[in-house]
Amino acid sequence: IGAICVGEEYPSAEIIGNDLSAIQPTCKNEAEREPCPGPRLEGWIRDAGFTSVVHRKFRLPLGSWPKDPQLKDIGMCNIAQLLEGLEAFSLKIFCGVLGMPMDEVLVMLAQTSSNALSHVVYGQKP
Repeated sequence: IGAICVGEEYPSAEIIGNDLSAIQPTCKNEAEREPCPGPRLEGWIRDAGFTSVVHRKFRLPLGSWPKDPQLKDIGMCNIAQLLEGLEAFSLKIFCGVLGMPMDEVLVMLAQTSSNALSHVVYGQKP
């Protein structure tokens, strides 16, 4: 939705949208009710009448840090999705909902992208 609004406001811009769907506007109110739905999903599915519900957690790496080649590949795909889609899935929230100026949000997102690639190293002297 944010990418669509930006595209309408800046018709000459090349807009890359990630996960744009007509269902998102109808999901807004549900998302506002539960900021962290993950732990409650299993109960919601059971309450809706589903049977044989399985709740599994998965490791989703972000970046190239895993030693396992498959997890490393998944991590590289995830960081690419984050960096390419950050603007698309952030503008509507920060500009449209929170009322922040677009230039301020774009600076914040650039810093976020930069920080997503940062390495953190720490240690303790004996």
